[in-house]
Amino acid sequence: MCNRWSALVVSMLCVGISNMMATMPRTPLGMPNINLTCYMNSGLQSLYQVVPLTKGLLSQSPDYYKAGSLARAYQQFVRSYTSSSTPIIDRSVVDVFYKDLTPHLSRVTVEAMQDVTEITGKLLESLQRDMAVEGHATLSPFIFDTESRAVCKTCGTVSEKKSTNNSLNVRSSRAETLRGCLEAYFSKEVVTQMCRNFNCPQSGYAKVVETFLAEVGKKDESLYVSLLSHDEDLKTYLLTDFNIRKAVTHVGLSPDVVTKLNKMLDEQVYTVAGSDRKINLVDFLNENKNTAMDQTVALLTLPQSFFISVNRPQQDTKRVSFVLEKLDVGTYLKAKKPEEYYYLQAVVMYNGGHYWAYVQNNGQWYKCDDTRTEPIDSGRMQKIADDGGDTGGYAYALFYQKGAPATVSTSTNMPKKLLYDMQSDLTVLAGKIR
Repeated sequence: MCNRWSALVVSMLCVGISNMMATMPRTPLGMPNINLTCYMNSGLQSLYQVVPLTKGLLSQSPDYYKAGSLARAYQQFVRSYTSSSTPIIDRSVVDVFYKDLTPHLSRVTVEAMQDVTEITGKLLESLQRDMAVEGHATLSPFIFDTESRAVCKTCGTVSEKKSTNNSLNVRSSRAETLRGCLEAYFSKEVVTQMCRNFNCPQSGYAKVVETFLAEVGKKDESLYVSLLSHDEDLKTYLLTDFNIRKAVTHVGLSPDVVTKLNKMLDEQVYTVAGSDRKINLVDFLNENKNTAMDQTVALLTLPQSFFISVNRPQQDTKRVSFVLEKLDVGTYLKAKKPEEYYYLQAVVMYNGGHYWAYVQNNGQWYKCDDTRTEPIDSGRMQKIADDGGDTGGYAYALFYQKGAPATVSTSTNMPKKLLYDMQSDLTVLAGKIR
């Protein structure tokens, strides 16, 4: 009986230590740069300070996500980062994550610097999608829903589309402040485009098919009749692959009809209005697939954390100022709800050739630049937010937390390495008692 109670006490101590580690503050560590990986380092430093995500990952078993997924690789990185007892994390930890990341990059060369927003987006998608057991809750705090609404300026058709997102991508060309960029993102915008996601008959696949039918009818009545019976099939195909040549070969038309249509697509010549440029029917259809629409986007739900990337035209180094506190996004909800405040947890900066991050840990700001980390006072951080300060860089990716600044608080100041050692020793002791 004594041994049973002793084992129970030891097990409870192990659980208590696990809970302490799962809510343990971790001041930033230096990270070695491997093959121009400042983009990866700055992104990882920023994500680590997103408290709901880090706490969630530390509290779950190592097999919570699928083997081989980017989410599992990141969970292992977080555990290694948290348990490190050195001011610079071991190079092997960074190297392992880099090797796990490489297959997910679109431009895989060791000489090329990647985009921090690209790898962050892929990681957030994996955290949202790749749970090992179906039905497990996602640990990502970044998920939110939006609604896009488009009104055709030609016929007035209204189309709405709901989508689930894990990031906002605003354009630096729209304003000089982050608030201004967000205001522009959620304001009405006139767009001229082919949009397969909306139902306007003046736009996209529907317009192309109608134009195609009309042009064929002008030249060959029998071809027109053959094509007319497949118009809905053409529209359906173009929804998945917007290629008129492929479409005519995949909708059940006879081989001789397909041959005649392809010949017409190549040979029918049009003169572009306002120029002497000659184009064939394929190019004519592509150039006339667009229509002008009034488009608006609204938030339907709010996430615990916002990942906001600032999209810039190539070579654009304009600084966009940002706020450290009380970024109110409630006004962008479809059902307006002012004073939904967000507070900055981290920001990735870029100067055209190098990335680094500023992160907040338990109310203290730090600069994280590969292996170098240093505390930053609030006055200097405010200056960086206002105009970049003397950094020579500009905000590229921002991580905001809903509510007052979050901290990973604990009631102990014991070193994390000591806690891990205690947990290991207690686990061994519990086995001997049993």
